[in-house]
Amino acid sequence: MHNLVLMIHIASAIVWVGASFIFSVGVFPSLAQIPNERMIVRTTIRIMSRYLNVALFASFTLLFSAVYLYISNEHILRANPLLSTIINTKALIWIYMSASYYYAKYKVKVAKNTCYHGDSVTAVNMLKIVANYVFIINFILGLVAIYFGILLRG
Repeated sequence: MHNLVLMIHIASAIVWVGASFIFSVGVFPSLAQIPNERMIVRTTIRIMSRYLNVALFASFTLLFSAVYLYISNEHILRANPLLSTIINTKALIWIYMSASYYYAKYKVKVAKNTCYHGDSVTAVNMLKIVANYVFIINFILGLVAIYFGILLRG
């Protein structure tokens, strides 16, 4: 059971971090090739909304698997303060990433409302913030958290 939960935990982290990278590097720049600006904005909003739904599922799966792994290894963590520090740092990284995920979800919702009221320029600027900063920062922090996870597994 422990190995299955560990595999689910790793897969959730990879989905969350990998999808942020793919969106920032592949999808968002490709959308800029569409000639109609309003179509770019609406397509980006739809794609970001779908991505954020996948990220929500991955974050909940990551959270529940992390809690299970923590509880099952608590006796080891009490004996080694370095492992405990790494786990706490990892947890703080994922908490920050979750908070920035909700910020991104809020920005996409506001961009959607702004676009449907006819202000495409403001909507594009909001979406650029999410794609160029939030997703990139989450990608880098996710890599750090994955590295810490590799350190924990030895």
